[in-house]
Amino acid sequence: MKNAPSKAEPLYARAYHHLRARIASGELAAGAMLPSETALAAQLGLSQGTARKALMELERDGLIVRRQGRGSFVNQTTPESALFH
Repeated sequence: MKNAPSKAEPLYARAYHHLRARIASGELAAGAMLPSETALAAQLGLSQGTARKALMELERDGLIVRRQGRGSFVNQTTPESALFH
């Protein structure tokens, strides 16, 4: 899922790339809380399940940390930045 988004991609992949770009640009800084699944779905015009899948992919890639009952947060360290510590 590291490539740029395309129109043939599933909606969750487009949401993933959108959020990943916001994290990479610094718009969503390390430690920042992401919108809830419901709010994210409304912002991006997606279903809650599609937003959830995008967040799951970001978590799998180590870009965010999800805490039940607390929310989703941009990870303090990414797999790439951990190489320099």
